[in-house]
Amino acid sequence: MRHTDVDLDAIEAMLDDLPALLEGEQLFREVVVERADPHAGADKVTLTLGALLDAMDTAAYHGTQEARLAAARARLAAMRDTLPEPYAQTVRRELRSALNDWRALADDLEDEVEDVADAWAYAIQNRSRAERLLAEAAGHGLKDGGAGVAIAGLDRRIRPLVAAAAFQGPPAEHERYPREGWWWLWSAPKD
Repeated sequence: MRHTDVDLDAIEAMLDDLPALLEGEQLFREVVVERADPHAGADKVTLTLGALLDAMDTAAYHGTQEARLAAARARLAAMRDTLPEPYAQTVRRELRSALNDWRALADDLEDEVEDVADAWAYAIQNRSRAERLLAEAAGHGLKDGGAGVAIAGLDRRIRPLVAAAAFQGPPAEHERYPREGWWWLWSAPKD
C-alpha cells in the first residue's frame, strides 16, 4: 500500500469524526481507520483539525488520488460552512494549545534545560500544525484569537536560541518546507 493511500483512508476516517470534534470541547479524538484490505486490519489515528489539514497537505504533496482528495476537501469545506462557529472555536482551541507548547519550549530554551531534544521534536510538529491553522484562519476569515501575533513573538524569542540544522521535518519532504518560511524545521537547539 502506498503512503498516500493510507493517508486518504485516515483523512476520510477523520472527516467522519470531525463533526463530533467540532461540536465538543476536547482537543483531539482517537479515530479508528478501517482499511479496504481485510488483511490490513485497522489503525488508530489522533484527530485534530491541524492533523487533518496536515494529512490533506501531505496527500496533495504526493499528488495521487486527486479526485478522492478533492472530495475530502469538499467535505471539509461543507463542515466549515455548516458549523462555522464550532469550526472557528476549534481553530482557536488548537492554536492556544500549540501556543502553550511553543511558549513552554521557549522557556525551556531560555532556562537552558538539559535534553530538550524530545520537547523540540514535539514542539516543531505542533508549530507546523499551528502554521497550517493560521493559514486556514486567514484563508477563511476566521479570527485566530491573537495566536498569530503571540506565536510570532515566541518565534522571535526562540530563533536566537537555535542553530541551523539538517531538515527536522517529515522524511524526504524538505522541498515542501522552504527554510525561510519554516525555519523551525531547519533548526535545532544550540548545544
